Amino acid sequence: MEAMTVQIRIPTNQYSLLEELATQRQMLASDALKLALAEWLERETRLQKAREIMQQLGDGLGEGQPPHDAAQNHDVYLYGKRQSR
Repeated sequence: MEAMTVQIRIPTNQYSLLEELATQRQMLASDALKLALAEWLERETRLQKAREIMQQLGDGLGEGQPPHDAAQNHDVYLYGKRQSR
C-alpha cells in the first residue's frame, strides 16, 4: 500500500495524552493516530452511505398515489383501526 507523510499541529496537551495512552497500550503515538484516523474514516463512510440511502428513500415522497399519511397512520392501514393512546 502506498503511503503519504502528513504533518499536523495539535495542542500540546492532546499530544501528551496521546503519547500517554499509546504507551499504556504499548504502541507508538503515530500508530494510535493511524488507528484513530482509520476508525473515523470508516464511521464517516458508513454515515455518508446511510445519508445517501435516506436521500434516495426520501426522493419522490408525497408524489405517489395517496395516502401520504402512511407513517402517521400505519396502524390504521395495518390493523384497520386507530390505536388508543
